[in-house]
Amino acid sequence: MNIPEELLENILWHLKPSLGSSLRVRDDNSVSYQTLNSCLRASKTLYRLAEPVLYHTINTDNLFTVARHLALNPSLADQVRELSVNERDSHEFVQLIDDTDGQQWPEYLHDRMSSYPSCRSMPNLSNSGRRGYSLPIATLTLIVCTNVQTLILDGVSSAPQALTETLLEECLALGRVHSSGPQVPLASLREFRIECPTTIRGSDHNHQPGSLNVGASHWFSRPLQLPKIESIKVGRLPQY
Repeated sequence: MNIPEELLENILWHLKPSLGSSLRVRDDNSVSYQTLNSCLRASKTLYRLAEPVLYHTINTDNLFTVARHLALNPSLADQVRELSVNERDSHEFVQLIDDTDGQQWPEYLHDRMSSYPSCRSMPNLSNSGRRGYSLPIATLTLIVCTNVQTLILDGVSSAPQALTETLLEECLALGRVHSSGPQVPLASLREFRIECPTTIRGSDHNHQPGSLNVGASHWFSRPLQLPKIESIKVGRLPQY
């Protein structure tokens, strides 16, 4: 019996992974990812219908592997609309496009990274001062996936690490130059959420835990300038 594609598509979208970092969400997502991957192997029709569902929402504990896969397949990266990043991937740095990298990155990514001088690493003295890039895994994912509309970061202290103020300024400047073009990180972002907050580490390291200091408030002004942003939500700060 043939099932109409519209019905199949509706069923598959009910398998869309969820955002968030709770154990229940991660367990449910594991089942969803396994089911969608099985659909990719089942038939050409299911592959075509399941692919946009699978890549719509990225919420994984192995973000670097996913980011590399998406970098090598930019048509898949363009389908990502929701991204949930754990605290580790906001703080953990990767070396990109330099002699210590050991990865083969596509040429377009070399060109795209050149727009973000704040990510440039120190010169590699062993090779005539050649520079690469050093950036958090979260930042790399956002540079690869430029159509993200919903971004969730775990931890207030992670936000300025994954999205430094300088990087936000570079994205805003690039967006002004290419206002109608794609491939500008954060240009499509509508919702920004920070969950499980602790503290924001701004320029003043003596601020009280649970408070927003001047540096943190200044950082928050940058996402507010993104062209399509509609909401910025921060979970309740802890009480001391």
